[in-house]
Amino acid sequence: MNARPLVEAIEIVSPNSLEMRIHHNSGPGLNTREIVAAIFSLSPTETAGLRIVKTDQILE
Repeated sequence: MNARPLVEAIEIVSPNSLEMRIHHNSGPGLNTREIVAAIFSLSPTETAGLRIVKTDQILE
């Protein structure tokens, strides 16, 4: 799966943290954990330990 077109911006803000702006289409789609897994080639086991915090949502 190619999740990169969904990512508007990604920035490493500290050694253990990054910020990512993603586009979500209406209806079912990939969740944030799946997008991170696809971009960084991580397994479900590796993404299970990630702390993902949604800070904002912009509806277009």
